[in-house]
Amino acid sequence: MDKLSDKIAQCKLGNKEVLEEIITMMTPLIKKYAGKTYFMEREDAMQEYYIILLQCIKAMEVGRSDPEYLRYMEKAVEHHFSRLLAENYKKMQEMDIAEYEYLLSDPKHEQELSNIEFKCSMEKLKKRNYKKWLIMMLYIVANMNSAEISRILGVSRQYVNQEKKKLLEEFKKYT
Repeated sequence: MDKLSDKIAQCKLGNKEVLEEIITMMTPLIKKYAGKTYFMEREDAMQEYYIILLQCIKAMEVGRSDPEYLRYMEKAVEHHFSRLLAENYKKMQEMDIAEYEYLLSDPKHEQELSNIEFKCSMEKLKKRNYKKWLIMMLYIVANMNSAEISRILGVSRQYVNQEKKKLLEEFKKYT
């Protein structure tokens, strides 16, 4: 019984050993997506994907081809990853970013913010685009790297780098 379609049929009949074989076969895919789920502990993410895989197997129709079964399981895990990512992004958007402003009120950063023109430009930026302002403040004042800033704001590291590059070019005239 090497065919996946036979294994799926056996699972539908309640054969738990065959179910374990399918799960073992799909573990590399689960590990791949668990590694991409940066906002969760790896083990928790793997459990999420295993649950989706079990639900997927339960929902499958008997009589399909092996490639169809594989693609169905891969897509189910991929879609769940997308859902988790969207939920995390929404959560990050709802988070009160103001809690990170405490970093900016530390007196040891006073010298770094002493340039009046720079301050005025930063205030204009804050009013125009709060997220870009926060990126710059976390980068310059709090000395955070792009990965840390992207986690805090719930945006990609690439977005942080692009915005940082644009804004640094804009503020070069003040240094």
